[in-house]
Amino acid sequence: MDRERKTAWLVLIVLVGFIAAVIAHYIVAQYVMRGYPYSTFLYLPDDSNGGGWPGEPNVLGVHRFGDFYETWINSRGPHPYTDTPLGVASSYFPLTHILMFPLAQLSLTLSLSLYLLAFVVFLVAMLWRWVGGDRLHRAQAAIVLTACSTPVLFLVDRSNVEGLVFALLACSLFAYRRDRLYLAAVLLAIPIAMKGAAGIFWLLFLFDGRFRALFASIASSALLTLAALVVLPGSTSANVDGLRGALDSISAGATEGTAALLHSASLKAAFSVLGRWDEHFNFFVLHYKFVGLAVLLGVALVLALLRPVLWQKVALLCCAMILVPAISFEYRMVHLYVPLLLFIAASEPRRSDPLFVALFGLLLVPKGLPILFDDVNVGSLVNPLLLAVLMIAVVVDAALDERARERLRTIAAFVRRRRGLVAGEAPSVAGANAGR
Repeated sequence: MDRERKTAWLVLIVLVGFIAAVIAHYIVAQYVMRGYPYSTFLYLPDDSNGGGWPGEPNVLGVHRFGDFYETWINSRGPHPYTDTPLGVASSYFPLTHILMFPLAQLSLTLSLSLYLLAFVVFLVAMLWRWVGGDRLHRAQAAIVLTACSTPVLFLVDRSNVEGLVFALLACSLFAYRRDRLYLAAVLLAIPIAMKGAAGIFWLLFLFDGRFRALFASIASSALLTLAALVVLPGSTSANVDGLRGALDSISAGATEGTAALLHSASLKAAFSVLGRWDEHFNFFVLHYKFVGLAVLLGVALVLALLRPVLWQKVALLCCAMILVPAISFEYRMVHLYVPLLLFIAASEPRRSDPLFVALFGLLLVPKGLPILFDDVNVGSLVNPLLLAVLMIAVVVDAALDERARERLRTIAAFVRRRRGLVAGEAPSVAGANAGR
């Protein structure tokens, strides 16, 4: 498939899926008379984060954008970890609050508007640049893949700072594609110092042999974190303790009710949902650290042995970054746009192209119905499974490449020679001992 056909089919899948979801939710809400969560595939519409905190006015009426409000008010001051306006420490890394500080000096409405405008403009410009077709078709693709995409709509609805993480990570990977390695390394250090999960992309530098750039990225991330800790008021130890306590509280709270299952894209959430029907899946929930480690080791092994093309490497790392964390919501799937656009831009057509177009498209469409239990919809099960299928498809496709097959044959021959040497040495040692 060429770039134009990939884009056309992707747009069709996303548009049809979005329209079908909107119609389904409208029918359920207006004719079956069911409210949330049946009435929308997004978050609770009357989320009262902005007016629910003691002493805080309800600044936006029926409030949305709750994640942004928390970041905005904590970055505004006086301190995000030890003296917060909300009474609880922030769970964001120090650099996030340093970067958000200029916006936090503005009113909530203005800062939120600027943030969302910047995110949407960046995404639309990126789509316009990378999708295929003439100007009209590129404009159509940019509109549909922005306005009808669940990860984008969910990120806008929550206004999480993941939008900034996404923009920086995308710029880093596009710079990497152009072999501007040190620029890519420094850009990657920023989202790592903001949230940490993007650190998985250090594997890209490692297995491509870009050791100097890797060291530059690690050093930049450490320096940015230390500088942010120094700039923030209060002692470094108090800041670290406050952040650690906030992260521990989130981890503890995620085990209660459906907080970590609602609109989740985590593999742990999928196992937890399956555990409601078959308790055997709870084994993977209880030992999820080992499951996550196995996924990361598997990705590292694929990068080391198969040496897939760039879009496949980025797809594996993005999927792992979304799947592995125990708490990972749908807005994080916005990172899939980077491997998606690299895939669309790939010049070499492959028989597997239709499969990947379908998988990327299905990951972007809403999955708000049916409701499985409480307020957890089928997306919390389907999205992690689709991400896992995408990873498996990438591995299989990479393994079928002739260069990867030749590399595997070379490794297998080396292993057989080593075994032969070991087997040959054993009788010799035994004979020498008998001669004594």
